[in-house]
Amino acid sequence: MNERPKIKIPLTKFDFFLEIVCLILLLAGWIFVLSIFSKLPAKIPTHFNLHDEIDAYGNRTFIFLFPILSLVFYLGFTFLQKIPHFYNYPVEITEENAFRQYRLSVQFIRIIKLILLIIFSVSVVEIYGISIEKINGFGIFYVLFIFASIFLTVGVYFFRSKAQK
Repeated sequence: MNERPKIKIPLTKFDFFLEIVCLILLLAGWIFVLSIFSKLPAKIPTHFNLHDEIDAYGNRTFIFLFPILSLVFYLGFTFLQKIPHFYNYPVEITEENAFRQYRLSVQFIRIIKLILLIIFSVSVVEIYGISIEKINGFGIFYVLFIFASIFLTVGVYFFRSKAQK
């Protein structure tokens, strides 16, 4: 394997916007969970099937899983953004295309990070709303949003990556 160039990818305005939104979602998720924890019943929904129906309950401390996972993914993806020369790519990386491919892949990581933070945030709101009996759930549209947003992002990335050989 050839040694790939190590290039620092500067933030665009869009990248900066994505990072700010991710950070806001991360902090808001922690603040929200800490503020609602005492209002939760002892047992809360912990799992939903593909039809967004509750099929498991657990201790209310389960709600902390979402901000913890948000933090882990936020830190992990933020680290990954700094090492695009280690990624696998659908095209061969050369001196000529490295900057374009790295920028595209780092932006892809940022968007996936944002989608995951949105999913975790919405899940906390859904669990809270169901637990205090204010909502019945978000229904199949939430499940479709999860799958569509991830598959669409991956598809757009591969299409753009191939187009920018």
